[in-house]
Amino acid sequence: MICGTSYSPAKAFTVFAKDFFEYLARGEYGSALGKLDASALQRWDKATLQRAISSATGGALITSTNGLTQSAKPSVEEVSSGEYTLKHRLPIEGKWGSAYAVFRFRRKPGTEYFHVELVSIDRDRG
Repeated sequence: MICGTSYSPAKAFTVFAKDFFEYLARGEYGSALGKLDASALQRWDKATLQRAISSATGGALITSTNGLTQSAKPSVEEVSSGEYTLKHRLPIEGKWGSAYAVFRFRRKPGTEYFHVELVSIDRDRG
């Protein structure tokens, strides 16, 4: 669960994604997966996440986002009131790759906190 803001949830979501990628770049899969909502429909473990990343990146590893100067061009969409999706490119070999993660953020009723779910890891086909 993360804290967002009513005026700019997209910024909090993007920060979350970059932090998630940093854990993966350091090989800290447990820490990354621990940030996701345990009650989510899609259950991830280290092996499943590694396979999804490898499939989407052609075997390339996620690297740190530190020092990346170009924009990852994250895309936030409000699906319904209090529910958003974030499509964020993955940092691969020191740059933003064509592979991306899709996260779902659901506001906890009556709060500014969001449950976070990793929906998929995929790559652009075009």
